[in-house]
Amino acid sequence: MRNAIGSARRVRGSSRLAAALVAVVASSIGCGPGGETATDGAAGSGTGGATDGAGGTAGAGGMASGDAGTGAGGGGAVGGAAGAAGTGAPPAGGAPSCMQATCSGGVLPPGITLHGIWVAPGGTVWTVGDHGYIGRHDPSAAPTDWCFCRDFDDTLNAVWGPEDDDVFAVGRNGRMLEYSSTAGWFPLFVGANVSAAMYDVSGVGENVWIVGDHGFAVQLTGPHFLRTTERLDIDPAYALRRVFSPLSTQTYMIANRAFQLPMQNSGSGASIFRLLGVDWLPVTAFVQDAGVSVLLGMSGNSPFNVFAVGQNYPSGAASSFGFVAHLDGEVWRGVELPDDVKVTRLFTDVAVGPPGLPNGAYVTPDAIFDGTTWTTSTDPVAGALLTVDLRGDEMWAAGYDGIIVRWTGSGWAISHPFGSQP
Repeated sequence: MRNAIGSARRVRGSSRLAAALVAVVASSIGCGPGGETATDGAAGSGTGGATDGAGGTAGAGGMASGDAGTGAGGGGAVGGAAGAAGTGAPPAGGAPSCMQATCSGGVLPPGITLHGIWVAPGGTVWTVGDHGYIGRHDPSAAPTDWCFCRDFDDTLNAVWGPEDDDVFAVGRNGRMLEYSSTAGWFPLFVGANVSAAMYDVSGVGENVWIVGDHGFAVQLTGPHFLRTTERLDIDPAYALRRVFSPLSTQTYMIANRAFQLPMQNSGSGASIFRLLGVDWLPVTAFVQDAGVSVLLGMSGNSPFNVFAVGQNYPSGAASSFGFVAHLDGEVWRGVELPDDVKVTRLFTDVAVGPPGLPNGAYVTPDAIFDGTTWTTSTDPVAGALLTVDLRGDEMWAAGYDGIIVRWTGSGWAISHPFGSQP
């Protein structure tokens, strides 16, 4: 029965990914928020802004769930019509406040998508997602023992920290939070008021970077509570999606943007920047003239083995293609993938060198590289995964409908089930 249920759920997750292929691209390259995909409210009747995209190739709205099920979705990045206003209420309570030192109890309502996951040095696993939900799993707890908290309705996109007692979470509407075991989660201020969507937080040592829409980039430097803040913004036409540091002296960033070509349809390009001193400088770009090229995830296990993943949608193509780029220490190059791995795929995140694949990588939702060959996972839950993180022998992933899984070395073990409370 478990396999039958898992298979059915996988089809559901895969279809949701397929429906969001162009939608995610639009929100990734756009200068404003996209429309929202539907998410039921507490009574099962609410929807966020309807998916748009009537106006252009990448005109669909974003894949994030509609906050509170109210308000209209914004237009797509390349001419899409605005989504219809939602009618439902946000999920009901059931989770304690995050503004406390400990997290005990609290459940995740059905239908909540988890967008970010992070394994702390001490083994604690954090995950964040729709409606401001933050989940925590203690390494000493049972594998299925999670607690969830929330205080607001802004979607959270990423979570990361330099240490177990110092964790950051970022999301829409400029939402930035910091956590300590004595104070719980509290707002993080970086100077001027910020309203742009934040997509990632990452760093190395005492350096932390937060990046988001409109070229927003801020660097925090120094020990906990004694940090200095420096804005290192780039061209506001870029949506900054991911930051990764293979070394303390080497930091890369994904930057997507749309552009207009003379006498042609609009296109988009995915660039990779490198931080040199206090300046972000482009080192490579992957561009689709009158089509779509977008990168969403980046990770590696050395300066000579870094992957970036996303999607290409060439102009005139019948379908989109999952895209992978690799850094060998000197040059970023696109990776040749078999059709059964890349066709109609959208790659969202990557973990490099997981257990059982020391020379390979796992790319969400379901692409596996063993160091030589690319294949598609046959695991029934893989199609629903959006985010993955790896530390040592621990690899965790999360995604649609509250799914959280732990890698066993050969497949995924469910830690938090689809669409149901533990």
